[in-house]
Amino acid sequence: MKNSIQDIRLDFSDLMEAFARGEGLSPNSGRILGYLLMSEDPVPFSELAQELDISRGGISENTRVLEDHGIIERHRASGDRRDHFRIREDASEALEERRRERARENLRRLMNFRSNWVLSPEQEDRVSGLQSHLETLTNTPSKANGPDKDHEE
Repeated sequence: MKNSIQDIRLDFSDLMEAFARGEGLSPNSGRILGYLLMSEDPVPFSELAQELDISRGGISENTRVLEDHGIIERHRASGDRRDHFRIREDASEALEERRRERARENLRRLMNFRSNWVLSPEQEDRVSGLQSHLETLTNTPSKANGPDKDHEE
């Protein structure tokens, strides 16, 4: 059964809505990202709004967020004054860096928490496990338990 490219784009944009939530992006950012990932050519702003049933303001806000994170880029086709969008070649690296940055921020918050409280041994073990997980996500080498001066405000 052969599906149309439009069916594939729309179905994948729905899938990416859930992905975006997990990455700390809005559902509409995920839908836009999914649509663009399945598009071979740059997509006009108006097509995104129409096909994804997102307001022009919503498209504008979410494409700006995705641009700011280095995931998509604005493109102007020759002879066409409309804005088009496409996935950046290095989008996967930008998404990975965004994930690392979010983990670094959470690690910083955790370290601040640890410096403000005396924890029971059981609580300390649990918090240490979370810290190890966040350090893995940030590619930060594991350090001794307790506050890390590099991560404090």
